[in-house]
Amino acid sequence: MPKMIKSLLVLPIIAGLSACSINIASNDDDSGQYKFHKIERQNKQHITQLNMGMTQEQVQLLMGKPELTEAYNKKGQAMKILFYRTQWQHGDGQTTKDECTALIFENGNLMGWGDTAYQQMAMF
Repeated sequence: MPKMIKSLLVLPIIAGLSACSINIASNDDDSGQYKFHKIERQNKQHITQLNMGMTQEQVQLLMGKPELTEAYNKKGQAMKILFYRTQWQHGDGQTTKDECTALIFENGNLMGWGDTAYQQMAMF
């Protein structure tokens, strides 16, 4: 086949392919589900560095801003619960308590974290 005919056959294929694109989430993609998974990994890693008795300020310096918070008074003690996203449950783009790990503070000090601590706190 002459060179000119080959070029004419290849040009439409190249033009057609140039309009195609594939969107693959990369590490730089901070949108959608990938963003939640990245936050969850970071929060899980930070939670392993927590120690009982840390102040709320120390915890938030490590963990950042919580997704959700609760506060109340229990027998004269100021209770505060910070919720950090750690597990994906719903694909709705919203963060709910069942997608978070609870960090429980009493009078500004970390008293526990996780489901067991949150459930025990609710019993008193």
